[in-house]
Amino acid sequence: MARHLIAQMCVERERALAEGTPTRHPSWDDLASSLIDAIAGLWRARVTGLP
Repeated sequence: MARHLIAQMCVERERALAEGTPTRHPSWDDLASSLIDAIAGLWRARVTGLP
């Protein structure tokens, strides 16, 4: 999940930069901070028991 998140967010930013459209994160540092928050959220998410 983390690998997909990293790739997708980078691809979306690269596409916006190539097309000259606004990006959700003004800089790569801002994107990295958001990725860290998202991945930490995944790691800390509650796990349900298996049936």
